[in-house]
Amino acid sequence: TSRYLDFYAESFQTQGMSREAFARHKQRVNQGKRFIRVRLDEVGIYGYPGERDVVVVDFVQHYESDSFRGTSRKHQYWRREPDGGWRIVFEERL
Repeated sequence: TSRYLDFYAESFQTQGMSREAFARHKQRVNQGKRFIRVRLDEVGIYGYPGERDVVVVDFVQHYESDSFRGTSRKHQYWRREPDGGWRIVFEERL
């Protein structure tokens, strides 16, 4: 879970949650899972108009674990951080 959360910027927001709240939620949800498999389809990456270091990513996510299975379309904004890494600053499920 901690490696997964490394892809999220400190300024990350989703569904009214800060990165800190999102991290607590993910740690709680993933705590007892024996496996998690994620597959992406229909991936699109688009430059954000007027912003050199921001991209918008749309995709269909197929998620499977020992306790949950689901498919959803997601929309993310990624920003290049000062360290050169790309991190997610906003995410929503459509």
